[in-house]
Amino acid sequence: MVGTPLTIVPVSEDGSKRTHDTWAHLVRRLARAVEPACSTAPSLLRVEAPTTSLKTSARGSGLRRREPSEVVVGELATLLRQGKFVLVHIDGDTVWSQRTTSTAVEHFDQRVAEPVRKRLVAAIQLQARQGGPHRRRQRPTASPAPEAPAPDAAAQAAAALERLRLASPHYSVEAWLYQATERATALARAHHDGRDVETFETWARDRGAVDEVHGLPDTVCLGRHHNAELAAALTAAVVDEVVGTGKSLAACVDHLRRCAPLVAALRATSAAVSEE
Repeated sequence: MVGTPLTIVPVSEDGSKRTHDTWAHLVRRLARAVEPACSTAPSLLRVEAPTTSLKTSARGSGLRRREPSEVVVGELATLLRQGKFVLVHIDGDTVWSQRTTSTAVEHFDQRVAEPVRKRLVAAIQLQARQGGPHRRRQRPTASPAPEAPAPDAAAQAAAALERLRLASPHYSVEAWLYQATERATALARAHHDGRDVETFETWARDRGAVDEVHGLPDTVCLGRHHNAELAAALTAAVVDEVVGTGKSLAACVDHLRRCAPLVAALRATSAAVSEE
């Protein structure tokens, strides 16, 4: 019997109409890279679309340029307290070999994770003062019972914050998507008169080269116009090859593998399939 599915909410800085389709595919590819035996069936792994306010806040490097609004911080905190995972996509905007000059991680930590941590602490403390989310109103008495000691809000907030994760491709997410080189080549031939076919064929032989192209989506004919199709065409074998280069996709997979709750949840999907 299938219980509550593992839910991951990707929040991307890309603003195209098919961004969620792209990330729905990528999330499932990442899940398999993190835990190869996991099930990505929708009944067990749900990729939930972010709210309009989350999409608007993240669009166009919004999370890099400014701290999100109180509404957005509250929505992120609520998702985490519901036991969901949130994957925030912020492009590195540097080639991989110059990743130490990227501000993506710094901005994520300061402008996303820290405000969400503070909101989580405040929400947990408020719930403790109110006696829990389902406490009934009591008539006042002459000698009220002493309040129970407040839980360790900081520790609970830190545990919830584990489920907030960063995905930072270098130079951009196309460094991962263009790895679907067979599909990229077919699209170049079908829609762009075969331009850049040789480039994609070169990248198929040297998977790590894509992470070293500055301004990547502007250097080839596909641009950002076919991202969802490319994401759908990525195979586990190709993802394994790319992870083997030790560059930005490998760093993301390693980052996700260090999230113990995510690994446990992914393993649970495998166990659920075995029990059927």
